[in-house]
Amino acid sequence: MDQHTRVYSTVRVPGEQVDHLVTYPLEKSRHVAVLIREHFFYLEIIDDKLQPRSAKDILFDMEDLVAFANSQPVAAPISVFTYQDRTFWAKARAKLVQHSAQNAASIEGIER
Repeated sequence: MDQHTRVYSTVRVPGEQVDHLVTYPLEKSRHVAVLIREHFFYLEIIDDKLQPRSAKDILFDMEDLVAFANSQPVAAPISVFTYQDRTFWAKARAKLVQHSAQNAASIEGIER
């Protein structure tokens, strides 16, 4: 089961020349990033005891996220950068991270 910790807590970070993989410990990677109407949300799927939350609880939280997102205006489509050429995305990501501490924290949270 060790492979599951890598599947759900590993991200491919774009680089200008080559991407690199980053694997976070399960204690720091207990959520999934959910994109709704260009808003990113963190949805906890692992509880404090490092056990999976029930599907019922996750569904309940997901319904709340959808309702909240639908009450908000559509956000800027930052996710479109990930569809670009990897070098373009790497440069755009670097600019976003350098632009503000909030951007850096948000991207780190999504990747984690």
